[in-house]
Amino acid sequence: MKRSLWIAVSLLVPVVSSWGGMVTVNQSGSGNFTTLQAAIASGATNIMITDNAQYMDPYWQIGDPTLIVGGPPVILTSNQTGTNRPVLTPTAGNVYVDTRRSSQIAGLGLFANNSVVSNLVIEANPDGAAGNAGGMMVMATNVLIENCLFRIATNTLQTLSSFSPLLFFGQQGDGSGNPTSGGPDCNGCLVLNCEFLGVAPN
Repeated sequence: MKRSLWIAVSLLVPVVSSWGGMVTVNQSGSGNFTTLQAAIASGATNIMITDNAQYMDPYWQIGDPTLIVGGPPVILTSNQTGTNRPVLTPTAGNVYVDTRRSSQIAGLGLFANNSVVSNLVIEANPDGAAGNAGGMMVMATNVLIENCLFRIATNTLQTLSSFSPLLFFGQQGDGSGNPTSGGPDCNGCLVLNCEFLGVAPN
């Protein structure tokens, strides 16, 4: 019995501890994951995309928007630069509630304080299945967004709504103007060396 227990522990520990370090995403299969959604769902807190592919999922969510503290900080980045940066294109977007409105739609929702997002192309999708999906929504404090390009996805037909911008910073609330007492906001966030293209490059 003792020998079996030690074997089980020795097999489990490397699997659990690996997500405490960096995990990689590559569509060719050379990384830990082939989709960004799977990497986020694994609970990894340091995610690096190592190719320049286009990643298409309904949406991506880091942290929990219903909590006062959205979860542990996450680093989401790539080792690519310039025009080789991987592209995140939501096919649907997800509907979130903040202080001002009950239908804030975004492709990438970030709710974990002290997180970092860098070296990515983040697209909004006006034709998203959930509605007019903005690029990224942040409802967390001290988030750093660096070296990212925000733009509208190509070959889209609808106009991106002013209520679903390329990058949106929000405050937790009931959707009708009332903030959650002590709830998360976006204080201390910083956007560095980012580009914003408000016209679809069709």
